[in-house]
Amino acid sequence: MAETGLITLDVEKTKLECLNNIIKPLLQEKATIRVYVAEHAQIQVFIYDTNGNQKKEILSEEKDPGVYINTWDGTDESGAVVGSGTYMVHMRTKGFSDTKKIVVIK
Repeated sequence: MAETGLITLDVEKTKLECLNNIIKPLLQEKATIRVYVAEHAQIQVFIYDTNGNQKKEILSEEKDPGVYINTWDGTDESGAVVGSGTYMVHMRTKGFSDTKKIVVIK
């Protein structure tokens, strides 16, 4: 399940940041994904496996400037825990994209 929160700050640059990027979902661990938005825009954040298959939509909506805190619990869209391995967090918005890694250990 993805959870989202907002911290209102002046953000100069749009960027993606991952914390806790090695997680054990069976122990209830979650990855924290921070999205820094500098200007109002459509923001998309998805989780992909290393074969490019989309596993989870974390965020896909218009956002005002600020810092958005999201979590990923290591599950796919159906709620099943994904297999052990490396996953990519990919963020897209107007004029910006970035990818970070998260490692899942069962």
